[in-house]
Amino acid sequence: MNSLPTSRTLVSWPEVHFAGLRFHALSLDEAVAAVAARPASLPFDILITPNAEHAWLRRKDDEFNRISANAWLSTNDSRVLKQAARFGGVDLGFAPGAHIVDILFQRIIAPSEAITIVGGEDEVIADLARQFGLTNIAHHNPPMGFINKPEAVAVAIDFVAAHPARFVFVAMGPPQSEKFCQRLIEDGRATGL
Repeated sequence: MNSLPTSRTLVSWPEVHFAGLRFHALSLDEAVAAVAARPASLPFDILITPNAEHAWLRRKDDEFNRISANAWLSTNDSRVLKQAARFGGVDLGFAPGAHIVDILFQRIIAPSEAITIVGGEDEVIADLARQFGLTNIAHHNPPMGFINKPEAVAVAIDFVAAHPARFVFVAMGPPQSEKFCQRLIEDGRATGL
């Protein structure tokens, strides 16, 4: 089930469950098209790209499991899972997060489009801006382990809410990224994906 109510979901994709994970079995092109078509004005939601690490983490973390299971879009990021599922007659599709993001920067995001990035070092963000000619980046890098610090989470949520963008890149790794995104959803002020 998508985390947006049915009336707000743009497209309904068939769901596939494998290794305790939920997937929308989309190709890379289909996933990019879905992400690019999602209006920036919709309430904030999550694109998640599960891999084998997610399967392991979700077994040990009920919160991460619930968040991941309700993401707006969940595409396969693992060749290993894709191959294992294929042996069982299941097609997971293959749309890795890194490939989706690369195509977004290469073809979808205009240099002047507002983007918000949470996480990542200043030097990496400066390199990204140079590589793609980006001129409208809002960047906040919270302290390590911030997800367990309510004040730091509140600052990061306020930052995202104050910098609306069609795309919000959360660069912290699982499960911290997903938990932060869920806090954004619960806060209700942010838009974008």
